[in-house]
Amino acid sequence: MKTTIIGSFKLAAAAVAFLVATSHVQAAVAPTADVDFGAVGSGVYSASDLIPVSDPSVLWFGFQLSAASLVNLSTLGSPDPDPENPNDTVLALYDSSGALLDQNDDCNGSTLTSCLLFPSLAGGDYLAGVTGFPGVFIENWMLDPSGAGGKVVTLELTVRELPVSAVPVPAAIWLFGSALLGFVGMSRRTSVKS
Repeated sequence: MKTTIIGSFKLAAAAVAFLVATSHVQAAVAPTADVDFGAVGSGVYSASDLIPVSDPSVLWFGFQLSAASLVNLSTLGSPDPDPENPNDTVLALYDSSGALLDQNDDCNGSTLTSCLLFPSLAGGDYLAGVTGFPGVFIENWMLDPSGAGGKVVTLELTVRELPVSAVPVPAAIWLFGSALLGFVGMSRRTSVKS
């Protein structure tokens, strides 16, 4: 009887461990972008859509940078006729691994807009998430707690590709080059004398 209870306990513990492991795996899968800007270069991109009424209530905007760029993201909530239910956005940016790069609730003196500025964002795939207050973004494209949905929001994405700086030639190359020329000159001089 004792071994049956221990065996049942081990089986239950294994089932719980499996469920926890699979829930983490599911959380690590990137969501599909609701609006995909695709590959972006220097310019301004804008799109509007509805934050879904679901759990989690997030509207996803995808974009891809081919090179390091200055990136500015900002939201503009739609005017809401109900002053008791304003369209207060929360904005976040994730890289392709699900790492939360930054998030913002209020910016530029407004409690209803959100903005993020990245002076030098590396090339790669990114997902910007927009939800309604009081949503808080966490790692792996997740919200805690879920924010309000059902509002139209506009995301403006401004990109300015950074210039590629010239790689300086190290001083050692110049020294090596002059030493090599000296050796060539010495070898000619010795071959002429012989």
